Amino acid sequence: MVQVFVFRLAVEPIIARMASGKRTEEDLARIEECLARNEVAIKEKDLISIISSELEFDTILTAAVGNEFLSDSISTIHRYMHRFLTLSTTTYADALGSIEEHRMIFDAIREKDGKEAEKRTLYHIRQVAGRLNYKLPI
Repeated sequence: MVQVFVFRLAVEPIIARMASGKRTEEDLARIEECLARNEVAIKEKDLISIISSELEFDTILTAAVGNEFLSDSISTIHRYMHRFLTLSTTTYADALGSIEEHRMIFDAIREKDGKEAEKRTLYHIRQVAGRLNYKLPI
């Protein structure tokens, strides 16, 4: 699983930066809807929906970039993440931390601040790894 996080550290911050410049109002609306679904899933303690909506956040950002190779790569990583998170000891406290981080990333993307979106995405991935007790080599 560490390899998945290393991949995410290498790719997702760049996706967030690029999405900041390419996102449309429709993309922003899709992200807001995704975050709202995530909040409902957290309130309902629906772990499967929490995981799905968290991964959907990345999918929407990647789609905003418009690069099929990136979309395919993120889709592949999500299969590993979904399987792992479903079997892990993910808690609702973890989900609350994750949604706050996603909101911070969203705010930077909405403001078209690519550098900040990249920085916040790096922070988010490191936090997720830490919450799952993974020590990253980089």
